[in-house]
Amino acid sequence: MDSAALEREIVKTFEELEYVNSINRISKYDPYPYQLSFHNAQGLDTEEPAKQRFLMAANGVGKTMCGGLEVAFHATGLYPKWWKGTRFHYPVEVVVGAKTNDAAVKVVQRILFGDIMDKQTLGTGAIPKKCLNTNFKMKPGIPGAVGEALVKHITGRWSKIAIMSYDQKPKAFMGIRFDVGWLDEEPPPDIWSQFIRGTLSRINAILFITATPEEGMTQ
Repeated sequence: MDSAALEREIVKTFEELEYVNSINRISKYDPYPYQLSFHNAQGLDTEEPAKQRFLMAANGVGKTMCGGLEVAFHATGLYPKWWKGTRFHYPVEVVVGAKTNDAAVKVVQRILFGDIMDKQTLGTGAIPKKCLNTNFKMKPGIPGAVGEALVKHITGRWSKIAIMSYDQKPKAFMGIRFDVGWLDEEPPPDIWSQFIRGTLSRINAILFITATPEEGMTQ
């Protein structure tokens, strides 16, 4: 094999390795210290995992990916060795909240699933491609927006992830029940109250927010 052919073979091998890693991000996740402390945070005056957590950080430092990867852990049951937070040993119902439908599609959805309109990048998000049912339930009237997705849990059954936006107004959140609630960016108080209410009937339910405090002090 000449040097040019060898170089092409090496490049191809690296590209294949990069792709394999991209469709199984949770196995390669090595959290920063602030991410680790967020995932493993304990409740106030207790050694039990916290039921509600808030990760406040600057833009572009990995806070949303941190939230998406936690959703992936719970939805699949594939927890890393360093995990000390809440564990679900059964398929979960997850509700994810974003500021707008546009933010849900361009940020949260891509973090979780990759680009659902591109076969090459679909499955390169936080959810491992092998666990993702790509027969998504889409939001009516919003092009490219996922409403619900199914994720294979290690039990062989399916977890469900619902993606909602704050501009759907509080009524859209009434009556929902879930095990895991992730809010990307701060919600209005009336929607936050619906998320709290949505956990009341689930003994192990958890809530967490990942946000940049761009609006300063809020309620």
